[in-house]
Amino acid sequence: MRKLFYIIPFILFVLLSTQCAYYNTFHNAKKFYKEAEKERKKREKTQVVELSPEEEEQLRKAGRSVQDTKNRASQQEMQNYQQAIERSSRVLEYFPNSRWFDDALILIGKCFYYRRDYKKAMRKFDEILANYPDSDFIPETRLLKARTFIGLEEFDTAEEQLRALSSDPDIPKIVREEARYELGGLYFKKQNYELAAENFASSAKSANDKLIKAMAQYRYGDCLIRLERYEEAPAILRRAVKISPNEDFQSQAIFKLGQAYSLNSEYDRAIKTFRTALSKEFDEKRIPRIKLELATNLQLKGDLSEAIKWYENIIEEHKRTDASARSYFSLGEIEEYIVGDYQKAKENYDLVRSEFSNSLIAPIAQQRSDNIRTLKELEDDIARLEGRYVEADSLNGDGESDVRQERDDGPINLSMDGMWVNYTGRDRPPPLTLRELTDADLARQAVLQERLAEKMAAGDSTQIDSTLFMPTQLDSAALAQRAEEEAREKEFQLSAKYLALAEVLLFAFDKPDSAIKYYQVVVEKRTDSTHVARALYSLSYAFRKFKADTVLADTVLSELIHIFPETDHAEGARKIL
Repeated sequence: MRKLFYIIPFILFVLLSTQCAYYNTFHNAKKFYKEAEKERKKREKTQVVELSPEEEEQLRKAGRSVQDTKNRASQQEMQNYQQAIERSSRVLEYFPNSRWFDDALILIGKCFYYRRDYKKAMRKFDEILANYPDSDFIPETRLLKARTFIGLEEFDTAEEQLRALSSDPDIPKIVREEARYELGGLYFKKQNYELAAENFASSAKSANDKLIKAMAQYRYGDCLIRLERYEEAPAILRRAVKISPNEDFQSQAIFKLGQAYSLNSEYDRAIKTFRTALSKEFDEKRIPRIKLELATNLQLKGDLSEAIKWYENIIEEHKRTDASARSYFSLGEIEEYIVGDYQKAKENYDLVRSEFSNSLIAPIAQQRSDNIRTLKELEDDIARLEGRYVEADSLNGDGESDVRQERDDGPINLSMDGMWVNYTGRDRPPPLTLRELTDADLARQAVLQERLAEKMAAGDSTQIDSTLFMPTQLDSAALAQRAEEEAREKEFQLSAKYLALAEVLLFAFDKPDSAIKYYQVVVEKRTDSTHVARALYSLSYAFRKFKADTVLADTVLSELIHIFPETDHAEGARKIL
């Protein structure tokens, strides 16, 4: 009896100590978890709602997750989750029969999930569902498991589970609404914007969490924009601005609202909204984009001078950014399409890539620059083939080079070129250089080269005397034949250049009238059957696509089949007719 007197207190002491150890261990685990959650929620309140297309593209090239960058945990947050995992794991190891075992399991699972260790998180969630089917954590565990499938990029399984959760009346409302929000995000990722909008609209209406409610409203408006339902989007985004949980989110929602106004052609409202966004923005990285949107809407409204001022401001104050690169591009478009100065347009397009090579607009700018260069080269080639002098850098906006005819009334020129011209007489226009000779001159030069080659082949350079360089008399018939061949070759080259110029004007510069004119020149000259067949086929396309004249288009195709029945273009014409 006396022994029992000592044993019972000892047992009670041991049990009490064990319970205290358990309580302290799990208490510390929850403490670390709460600290991590505090950091996470603070971070999510100021997260980037939407990255720019350039930022997303750079992340994809680097093999990094867009979501990770938008919502990346701090080192301290990750350490707190790890400490919570370690202490909760001790509870599982030393107190396997505890009534709070499932508490420790779900806490570990959530820590793994927020650390983005999805496979380990999945194992913990499966353990709860398998071993504790009556746990109060089952609804939350199912939601977390569905989210984990998204993290593992098993989207079909995630969709199936989220749909089941969102439609289950036995699931608490808060879990159902979070499931709908996650389902909306999943559909958005899969670019099914109709279903995404439907789920975001439901979450925006019923969610209790302020951040989820505001985010759902924002995403709903974004879906409407992507669905091109521009007239509906502004009202939804105004609501997102109104219920913004913090200034950072509000700033981003105002920016999206301005874009919605712009897409709905409400440029005055868009300009006012972007001015408001600019006055309230505290993140310097967003300011260039806001200025760019402001400049773009001023341009769309027709206030060109004010728009140019903002583009120049961006270039000056925000160097080497996507916004400054796009500003150069916009200035290039103004010069090309409004002013009509192709040379200045090309200069601005060429500056885009050097300003910010990762900009998504850089390849387009390069193509525009290449198109202008091609246009200039074709116009110069045509001018030279037609015997016209081409001014340097003569780019203008009407598809014609600045050219002038050569004159034969110039003063005597004592330069090398001029002395040669003066000596050979003034019965023809003087050549631009000694290389630009007449047909007869070229023929004489060819004969001279043949004579020189014969002498050199004989191996005796002493046989080359002054008589070799005496004027060469050519057979008039041979000269006429050579001149005729050269004329045909020139006409062939002209036809090819006209055809190429027409296609550049039609497809690169959207100038169907100018293109049609050059296609008709090719058809009228009938220099080459292949060129003519291609020109007829292209004429039909231009009449049908740009002039909406199907009768004329079909007439041209019929003519093509009649004149050139065996060509590939005729075969294509038969398929159309």
